[in-house]
Amino acid sequence: MIAARHGQHDVVLRALETSCSQPQLDVVDEHGNTAVMIAAREGHDKVVEALVAAGADLSIRNLAGQTAADVASTDEIRAVIVKGEAQAEAILRSILAMDGKTEPTTSSTSSSSATGLAQLPKELAALAASVDVKLCAESPF
Repeated sequence: MIAARHGQHDVVLRALETSCSQPQLDVVDEHGNTAVMIAAREGHDKVVEALVAAGADLSIRNLAGQTAADVASTDEIRAVIVKGEAQAEAILRSILAMDGKTEPTTSSTSSSSATGLAQLPKELAALAASVDVKLCAESPF
């Protein structure tokens, strides 16, 4: 999170290359902020792009109830996040279509401009609820 906070794009890229665990992307700080939230808030567009491309969960909300799109300091960064949300939703729809399931429904309470990810099918929601979100002093990001 230090690299995200300070816009150290090369450090973030190196951490992404050497990381053995995808969930490290979504580790939260004491305020519930992920690395992508911190980078978005601080205006580090290249870091946001790298974290979004690596698959950072853009639906996570911090303790104030905000997503990365909500805290983005510029419209350009917000656009990168919205594009990432749309890509994640398209992947989810493709997976569900292959399995013969219906598309996810949209949530009217989401403050993000992407639709569908806030309300997952029951099986995915149960899986998401079983994932242990770890509070960590610092992650490699």
